[in-house]
Amino acid sequence: MSCYLVHRQEYRERVAELSEELRIPLLVEAPDYTYGQNGEPRYYNAVFLFRPQVGEVQNYYKIQLVPFSERIPFDERLPIPKRINLGEADFSPGRRLTLFDSGKGHFAALICFEAIFPNLVRAFVNRG
Repeated sequence: MSCYLVHRQEYRERVAELSEELRIPLLVEAPDYTYGQNGEPRYYNAVFLFRPQVGEVQNYYKIQLVPFSERIPFDERLPIPKRINLGEADFSPGRRLTLFDSGKGHFAALICFEAIFPNLVRAFVNRG
């Protein structure tokens, strides 16, 4: 069962403890949220990197969302589709090209079908 991992202390601590116990980094997918300037929540499809003895958890928010599954196209411009509940997650797209630090090098964690977009992949490669 999925949860807002980094906002649920007991689960965040369990994953961090497992990373410590196994002495390996753990890359975990989970939804996340932040609050915008207007106070409304923004939801993301995310991955988190837990590293033993580091403490800080890195994150990446999926940039290229799946239309009609993770986001309704043009819903910010056309109010009508937003009123129809199609069961989509209505995630916000991420904006940051996160390179995770594994301790032995850097890597990107493209989520799902993001890997088929050459411009996005190239942007990560160009960052290192």
